[in-house]
Amino acid sequence: MKTPLSSPTLCSLPVLAAGALLASATLLCAQTWYWQGPDGTGNNGDWDASANWSNNTLPDGDQALRFDYNASGPYSSQSATITVGEEVEAKAGGLAVRLGKKVTFILEDEASLTSSGNLNVGSGANSGATGATFQGPETGSATVKVHRIYMTTDTGGRKTVEFTGKGLSVEQTGSYTDLNTGASLILSGGAKLTALNTPTAKEAGNFHLRAVSSNGLNNRLILENGTLSANLIYAYGGAALVQLSRDAVLKSSGTDALALRINNAGTTNGARFEAEGSGLDATVDTRVYNNGVLAIGLSDPETGERMQASSLTLQSNIQLDGGSILEVSLFGSGDAGVDQIHFSTAATTKLDIKTGALLDLRLNGYTPTLGESWTLFTGDTSKIAGSFNLDLIDPAVWDLSSFNETGGWVIVSQIPEPSGAAFLLLGGTGMIALLRRLRHHRA
Repeated sequence: MKTPLSSPTLCSLPVLAAGALLASATLLCAQTWYWQGPDGTGNNGDWDASANWSNNTLPDGDQALRFDYNASGPYSSQSATITVGEEVEAKAGGLAVRLGKKVTFILEDEASLTSSGNLNVGSGANSGATGATFQGPETGSATVKVHRIYMTTDTGGRKTVEFTGKGLSVEQTGSYTDLNTGASLILSGGAKLTALNTPTAKEAGNFHLRAVSSNGLNNRLILENGTLSANLIYAYGGAALVQLSRDAVLKSSGTDALALRINNAGTTNGARFEAEGSGLDATVDTRVYNNGVLAIGLSDPETGERMQASSLTLQSNIQLDGGSILEVSLFGSGDAGVDQIHFSTAATTKLDIKTGALLDLRLNGYTPTLGESWTLFTGDTSKIAGSFNLDLIDPAVWDLSSFNETGGWVIVSQIPEPSGAAFLLLGGTGMIALLRRLRHHRA
């Protein structure tokens, strides 16, 4: 039998005389409770132990629960590991991880954690690196439900929420997820996260990665391993990064397509969507706006570096607007040394290239030799519509005569002079100057 957690009612209001209520009496019905249980690695605290809560009473779902760090106060341990035991039903009126606290919630088989309020990570100005990890079982199942995931804007360190574990299912039941300055939302270990498209909630099923970058940290939605189902993902400006690995799936949470929008928010640097593998589901409609980037393969989120070629299997629609960038990198000789897009035969597959979209060909420190060639697009290339502007160092270096008919075949026809090679790698990125416009002709 599952064990519901309950506590005595807190709403029996004290009176003065003749039924008059104390002015502060209503505070008893909406208290904020603090976790004060055993903290630190290897010293677990059970959610359903009354002594672990600030008033020695179990929360019953009406209370806003806070997990704070205060070096000189009663909450002096910076980390906490909290276990929601097997078949336990944990309830909260909100979850706030604040002031540099790092909390790991371990959910055992058939455990559940339900919050009718927000999961708020990082609240408190200059709170420093703050994080909440929800770890589900590898076998069996556990559930987390929250109204909204909200990661606040402040000038402190990175704010991180991670959902991990093959048996963990997470639902956002209310308003949109908001990832502000320095926020990272990570899906790993096979966990499933669904943002429900609830009709009565504002922008339900949506994810917003805002362009705010006051602390120099980007905002990240990192899909390492697991499934994210949503209605809309909107990445604003150069502070936003969305990554989809080959072990993750991105799909719609409803009957309509998931709208993935990679925008620039009026800035010169657009957001980035980095993808590999075949997890970009047919139910996703992707649009990359001016200065936004679609990059094949994943970079290190901290350094931006890449070490090897990758590929993306396309089975959905991607539209590249004018000024948007498709980033493809060369790492070595032959097709194994280049990023590729493979086009499936699915009816939903399409790469729609609008006038002025750029193909950015990067060398990443690789020096090509005369006669080397690479194929950038494979599979059903009839799914490509439109034209590219190509970013190339020197038209004499590349033979592009067969580019359109062979799926993006580029050949080195001349080795750059040393001065040209230095220009090619200027800034350590291999960014190539725009010198040729290429129309995409197909038979």
